[in-house]
Amino acid sequence: SELVVPEALTAWPELGRLSRVRRLKFVNPIRPKDCLSLKLARTKDPARVSMTILRDETICTSATLGFEAQS
Repeated sequence: SELVVPEALTAWPELGRLSRVRRLKFVNPIRPKDCLSLKLARTKDPARVSMTILRDETICTSATLGFEAQS
């Protein structure tokens, strides 16, 4: 989350604090020196962001991040 959450908050500053991680899946290993990319997308629920970490076109990790609404 230390790498992903700041990117989500940069893209959508109105998101609040990270409150939960759902459906976290480690599909393929990530090794030292792997070149990775991060894909973020808002879901239908505006307080959630889907996250995918890829190596080339191979999914390594995916999850849905839930954020608290800012007051």
